[in-house]
This record gives sequence, structure tokens and C-alpha cells, in this order.
Amino acid sequence: MATGHYARILEGPGGPELHTALDTDKDQSYYLFELTHEQLAASLFPLGGMTKPQVRELAREAGLVVAEKGESMEVCFVAGGIREFVEAQVAEHPDRFEGMISGGLSEPAALVDSGGRELGAGQPYYRYTVGQRRGLGLAARSPLFVLAIEPEENRVVVGEERELFAPGLLGERLHWIGQPAEEVTVKIRSRHPGVPAQVRSLPESKAEVLFAEPQRGITPGQAAVFYQGTRVVGGCWITGRT
Repeated sequence: MATGHYARILEGPGGPELHTALDTDKDQSYYLFELTHEQLAASLFPLGGMTKPQVRELAREAGLVVAEKGESMEVCFVAGGIREFVEAQVAEHPDRFEGMISGGLSEPAALVDSGGRELGAGQPYYRYTVGQRRGLGLAARSPLFVLAIEPEENRVVVGEERELFAPGLLGERLHWIGQPAEEVTVKIRSRHPGVPAQVRSLPESKAEVLFAEPQRGITPGQAAVFYQGTRVVGGCWITGRT
């Protein structure tokens, strides 16, 4: 299978390895960390060794209409905004999402500080993102940021920016491409610069990741992807912070 991902497959001592694209601005290796050796062996990423201008020039030479197509951003296959897409899907398939959006689509979430003190009511909780600053609708002496989202309680925890930093994270569905590693560089978002970290494997495919220095905005549901140089060695799905 050949795809348009900007990543590379290189042959290593233990079989095919997943590496970052040569064009680091377009690199998509972060999204592919769950692939296996067998899947890499059956895959091709022909764009991984090229820049976007080179790809566009090849498309022009081939007479392809997509040669001048604009950049795809966010969830590129969703028409309109992500919020609108989510709300339309829930309205159309309420049984499928039962229990996932507590109180329905319109119930406002309680905005609380890190001590649990209620500060006011906001939008439905699923409209917030960890690290968000704008649109909270709260008056405070210093800027407030979203620290955590608690769907079960229909609460959004807010606080000062310093409270966004954590020394590590907890994850699930730990996956390695080849042998496990303890010393890695971890990215907690696709455009995160990466930070040296130690990975400790836990029972039931869970993991604890300890950063060399605290990191901002650990977000449950995001991937934590492990690198050694340009090679992707594994990753996990973030469940919380330490």
C-alpha cells in the first residue's frame, strides 16, 4: 500500500523502521506510531524523501489538477468546523454516543479551579481544549487556562499557566515498533519539539513517561510518540499527567 504520508521507511538491523520525513515541516511520522514491522514491510511512503514544492512540480509535469491545491488543515475530510461536525453526528446518532456527552449537547459545564471551587458556568465541556485561554468568560486577576476536562462530572478545570506544566504523563495502549526502549525523545503533540524522557512500561499495556523537564498542556486523548533520532520507536495514548 502506498500513501501520501510524509514519512520514511528505512531498512534496519531488525527489519523495516519508521523515520521522520526529510521535510521536517511536513513530517507526519507522529501519526503512524502504531504501525507494526509487518505493516511497514507492506507499505510505501513515496513522498517521505521529498519536499512539498518537489511534489507539486511532479504533479504539474503529470498534468494533475491537484498540483495547485491548497494545504489541507485539521481534519481535512470534514466539511465545515469540527465542532459542527461533532454536534451533527451526535444529533443524528444519539444512541452511538450515549454516555459520551453527559447532559446532552447544550448543558453548560461547571468551570472550577484546581481546588474544586466553582467559578461559573461555561459552554458544554466538549467545546474546550486543554491549554485554551480565550473564550472562558471568567474575570480574574491573571489569565486563566483550561487545565483539565472532566466529562463524567461535566466540569472544566481552569487555573494559571504554571499549573499547565507537569513532570510526566500516564498512557495506555503502549506500542513498540521493535524492541522497547527506556531513553527516548517524546512528542506530546504533532508539532511539539520533543523532550528527552524515560519510559516505564506498566501492566496491561500502560506506561509512565517522565520528562527531563516539565511540559505544558498534557492532553488526554492525544498521542505521546517516542523517537530515537529520526526513528519512531513507539508511543502510547495519553490518559493523564503525573
